[in-house]
Parts: sequence; structure tokens; C-alpha cells
Amino acid sequence: MPNARPQRSDLIAKLAIALATALLYTLAYTVNETFDELAVYAQGVSLIFLPAGVRTVMILVGGRWAALGAGVALAFMARGIWPEMSLPVLVGYAAVSSVTA
Repeated sequence: MPNARPQRSDLIAKLAIALATALLYTLAYTVNETFDELAVYAQGVSLIFLPAGVRTVMILVGGRWAALGAGVALAFMARGIWPEMSLPVLVGYAAVSSVTA
């Protein structure tokens, strides 16, 4: 009879996917900020937005664990973008953004 409990190495691999996604998403956002002068069309509208592509590819590869990593990264980064927003609003924004990718 197969073991119903998840293996420890399986959990570590899934957490590594979430962490890698969070790091890549944050890196893509940081790189994208350097191109803001060239790619921003209007406030909040960028012609090139690298994090969207990174998030989509990572979620296709890593599944829901990658979505979790992207959501956590976005929740932390959103605090710097909208400091006046409350934490529940930022977490809700990050969750909706990650699930709809």
C-alpha cells in the first residue's frame, strides 16, 4: 500500500520551486525597473513587463507551488509600490494576480 504522507524530499522540491519563482519574479521586476524610462507608456502601463512572462512560464513549469512563490514575492513588492494600502488588500491583490496568471 502506498505511503499517503508526502515524502520530505518532495516537499523540499516544491518549496524550492516556490522560492525559485519568488526570486526570479523579484529579479525580473528589478530588471524591468531599469527599463522604465524606455518602456513606460503611461503611469501603470508598460509596453514591456518582464515579470508577467517570468510568472507565466514558472507557473506553467512549477504549477501551484510556483504560483505561491509568485504571490508571496508580489505581496512583498507591492508594499513598496503602494505603501498606503493595508496588508490584507496587498495580499488579496497578490493572490488574485497569481491565480489568474
